[in-house]
Amino acid sequence: MITYNKHYARTNSNGIVTKIFSDGFEQPIISDVCISENASRVCSINIYDSKFNFKYKLVNNKLVELTAEESISVNGPQKITENNAKIKQQIVAIELKQNRAIREYFLGDKTKMDLLQQYDDEIKALRVKLV
Repeated sequence: MITYNKHYARTNSNGIVTKIFSDGFEQPIISDVCISENASRVCSINIYDSKFNFKYKLVNNKLVELTAEESISVNGPQKITENNAKIKQQIVAIELKQNRAIREYFLGDKTKMDLLQQYDDEIKALRVKLV
């Protein structure tokens, strides 16, 4: 029997998507919104655009890309601080390592579970630093 995972989106108070994840690795909180019922175990949707600005909002529980006007309103002028850009680059780099570790875990390397938790902790610590 094939089992599927659900993918969830977490938003800020303005409805902007700040995190997307699979319930295969993290349990949703009450405010998280299910965006896919029959999804893969790994969720690899990138929530940032090429300038590391948030790029999605939720509309009727569906991901919708921000318009250029909305992006400027949400993210400020296309001049994000250098510090935020560096932090967001670090987060993306850790997320890539996290995805590799997930693949290795499912290919049989069960030692990766501690590494996955470490990556998750690093990402959480970096997100707190975002202005």
